[in-house]
Amino acid sequence: LDFGGGEVTKEFQPNSYLVVNVNTTTIDDADIPQVRRSILDAVARKRGLKIVEFAQMSGRHKSLFQDGDPIIRLSNLNLKTQLNLLLNCRAYFGSSLHCAITALSNGKAAGLIHKKPLTKFQDLFGQLMLIDKFFSSDWNDADCIINNVLDFEKGIGLKLYANYMRSQFDVRMD
Repeated sequence: LDFGGGEVTKEFQPNSYLVVNVNTTTIDDADIPQVRRSILDAVARKRGLKIVEFAQMSGRHKSLFQDGDPIIRLSNLNLKTQLNLLLNCRAYFGSSLHCAITALSNGKAAGLIHKKPLTKFQDLFGQLMLIDKFFSSDWNDADCIINNVLDFEKGIGLKLYANYMRSQFDVRMD
């Protein structure tokens, strides 16, 4: 898919990278080194995928990586470029529900960790019947979530969720 995201997306082959971004309200500084190691080990070293980090999209986002890490840090991306990157990635990992939904809508796997139990996250992943594999409120689960996301071969998509919600609506309206 190409939504006119500009020059930056032309260097990325579809399904060759993991998109990562983390909101500062969802992770403690003490958790960052372990999450960083998990991502680098699972993605760059074991699978040979690129890591694309959406950084500085606003003051609310925090980099998980250090200078010299084998990642591509992209900042101040326009909406079309972000969309292109999410729709063509192998998978998404982070704390943004909107990024996860965007990836899922194109059949890509997405893993979310958010330390606060939020109904929207639980609703989405619960209805997709993937809550135990792709969602956690504990950053110590990062390694497991990342590996589950990258091992998931089938396109998830939101069709299953839409079908479930439609059936629930029909049941409640009868």
